[in-house]
Amino acid sequence: MDATDDAMIDHLRGNLPEQATIGVAVGLVCGLVYFGLLWRNAQLFVDGRAAAAAAMQIGRLVAAAFILYAVAHLGGVALIGALAGIVLAREILTRRWGPQR
Repeated sequence: MDATDDAMIDHLRGNLPEQATIGVAVGLVCGLVYFGLLWRNAQLFVDGRAAAAAAMQIGRLVAAAFILYAVAHLGGVALIGALAGIVLAREILTRRWGPQR
């Protein structure tokens, strides 16, 4: 990171509404990708491609951990917003792909 990146992060640390908005947006995108790939991961297991499914599982976990680590550098509010976005994405995809009621 250079001085410009540090200045942007310092600006966001003091601005809680921006932190929350960025956190929710990042969390929603991350969650949609994460849970979308979880669905694909399950399909790989069903198709008997366990090695590919295991590799995808590890990749999903590492990517999510990295994104949450990066968001945590913006502040606690951003991290809580990101977690809320992930939960919202889970709810959206569960309603879309869940069992018929």
